[in-house]
Amino acid sequence: FLTAWLDPMGEPRKRRANHNEIEKKRRDVQRERLEDLRCHLPKFANERPSAVAIITEAKDHIVSLTRKINQLEQVIINLGGTIPQDTLN
Repeated sequence: FLTAWLDPMGEPRKRRANHNEIEKKRRDVQRERLEDLRCHLPKFANERPSAVAIITEAKDHIVSLTRKINQLEQVIINLGGTIPQDTLN
């Protein structure tokens, strides 16, 4: 067992290197997605917030937009209009 750790081509080292590469790719994709999300949040236009701050702000922004949509749908209904069924929540 110890010789496998000492052997540069040993199986445990290969598995560890493979795992490290997979994990690096996962973090890179996650970082890219968070950056994409950050770009769509007005609050963070010129900031570099943490991942938790981005996710929290995204949730808050979605809730705010949902409320605005609901208010606008109510205005349309109050004015005598109708909302197509496929757009209702």
